[in-house]
Amino acid sequence: MSSSSWFHRQPTLLPGRVLPADVVYIARATWAGVFATMSIALYSLYVVRDARLDPFELVIVGAVLEGATFLFEMPTGIVADAFSRRLSIIIGTALFGAGPVCFGLFPSLGGIVLGQVAFGIGFTFFSGAQEAWLADEIGEEAAARTYPRAAQWRQGAAIVGTLLGAGLGLLDHRVPFIVGGAAYSAFAVVLAMTMPEAGWHPAPRTSRSPWVMFTETARGGLHAIRGSGQVRSAFLVAFLVGCSSESWDRLWGYHLIEHIGVPAWRSEEHTSELQSRLHL
Repeated sequence: MSSSSWFHRQPTLLPGRVLPADVVYIARATWAGVFATMSIALYSLYVVRDARLDPFELVIVGAVLEGATFLFEMPTGIVADAFSRRLSIIIGTALFGAGPVCFGLFPSLGGIVLGQVAFGIGFTFFSGAQEAWLADEIGEEAAARTYPRAAQWRQGAAIVGTLLGAGLGLLDHRVPFIVGGAAYSAFAVVLAMTMPEAGWHPAPRTSRSPWVMFTETARGGLHAIRGSGQVRSAFLVAFLVGCSSESWDRLWGYHLIEHIGVPAWRSEEHTSELQSRLHL
């Protein structure tokens, strides 16, 4: 019997009522659209104005996020395949929301780094697992029709989340991160009470350790890259795009505030400089 049989047998992980898988998937997408967007809408401005990170620290924070995502992508994938996709999604939802909460509670380099680690690891837990879970529960054809519907709901909800984040930011710059992140994490409880897992079947139990499974997966990926020119090309394109976008992704907020100027978010130094010019 698989070591994940307990998770597999439970209708829901917490006492509740099982809902149709497509309803749960769309609800999660909508919830994420509102509260994930709310919790990151002001991030690029917040880390400069409130956390006071300089350009080097902004790049370091970005590297931490990318490193956490890279290092944990395969280990968390093993959790989804060998134990429970539902459990992996629930853990990822809770961790992902904890990241913005750290941003809001600790506006410093340490707090932002800690939040990015939680953010990145949480993402790896549900990245891919939620789509695979839905396909297992309702079939690939039905899932293919549900994916674009959920994306539409998420995009519409993101507009609401952006407006709410901006509004709450007028009260206190930390509030959108704390409220958005906490609400996002809270949805993990809803998932534990409503999320079914009847269509997934755990991988056969073997004597191999998770570390052996991890290394074999990594070797398989390297073998695929070496053995296919198309895979190598796709990998190279993804690598170059990622490298070229990092400087823009991490530094556009700093450039906007410190060089172009956003009045409501100007640094104290620029405010003093502007006041001295007006006096002249």
